[in-house]
Amino acid sequence: MEKNNFDLIRFVFAFTVLLRHLIELTEENRITCLQNYFDSYTSVTGFFIISGYLITKSYKRTNSLPSYLQKRFRRILPAYILFVFLASIFLSLLSNLSLSSYFTNRQLYFYFLSNLFFLNFLQPTLPGVFVSNPQPAVNGALWTIKVELLFYLSLPVLLYYIDRCKSYNRIIILAFLYWLSLIYKYYLSNSGNDFLLFLSRQTPGFYCYFVCGISFYYYRNFYLKKIRTYLLILSISIFSMEYFMNIEVLRPICFTVILIYVAYNFPVFNNFGKYGDFSYGIYIYHFPIIQVFIHYNMLKENKLYPGMALLIFTVLIVAILSWNFIEKPWLKRKTN
Repeated sequence: MEKNNFDLIRFVFAFTVLLRHLIELTEENRITCLQNYFDSYTSVTGFFIISGYLITKSYKRTNSLPSYLQKRFRRILPAYILFVFLASIFLSLLSNLSLSSYFTNRQLYFYFLSNLFFLNFLQPTLPGVFVSNPQPAVNGALWTIKVELLFYLSLPVLLYYIDRCKSYNRIIILAFLYWLSLIYKYYLSNSGNDFLLFLSRQTPGFYCYFVCGISFYYYRNFYLKKIRTYLLILSISIFSMEYFMNIEVLRPICFTVILIYVAYNFPVFNNFGKYGDFSYGIYIYHFPIIQVFIHYNMLKENKLYPGMALLIFTVLIVAILSWNFIEKPWLKRKTN
């Protein structure tokens, strides 16, 4: 088995998203100064790069398309569907509506169906739930799941064509998709139109990161042999420059180089995922847990720091339970 640090990297990314949302949702002045140190956007794009590599690898090792789809859906859907179901039922206890009013409210069923089909933006709230919180959304992290699923579905089509190409044609196709994604995102995000801005943050706008992960799979030997100190320093320099200028031209490529270096060096961290992959659970459940803590005023004034410690502990426990009793059992099921 190929040893790497992807488990650690994904854990760090998920934890970064947790901390960023904690800062944003609480709106506590004492910690808002830390906001720029926890960049959820960079973490999410890092997830997409890793997905591009690992999902391509998974597809190549799978005998059939149905088997591939089963594996992908079993990884991402059980915990997601369970969350949507449990949130719809048990958050009724936090609603300012009576139970009868809550369960007869159209908003509940619209929330359930729209989130079940990954259209989270259509109905991010539940009736009467978190209405006193600074932000009432139940789970603002779920939007990326739709993006991931569309990556999964598009991959077999893309690989069908590039596997039939010579190496230089494959590079041209991947480069074309990379630049097309960047151009799409640039023009839509700078259009001044709110709807087009929303579209810029959907799957096509992030495909450049996914493509970088795919390219790493096909040219991993080249990447691993050619990443020397000078290339790493150059990548960090360009990435940092574009990051602070808030532009994306070579940033996805440079970020990929940095991730590869971290993933395939520092062998001391190779066994980080020995006891499980908790990053998905952290990502899926952290947002509503933060909202519950805010609802009960557990992150106010002198309660802030003890509340943060308890919140992080709670998220980790929920993620561990989710891995052992939901995610892992589904992954172990035999693929037809």
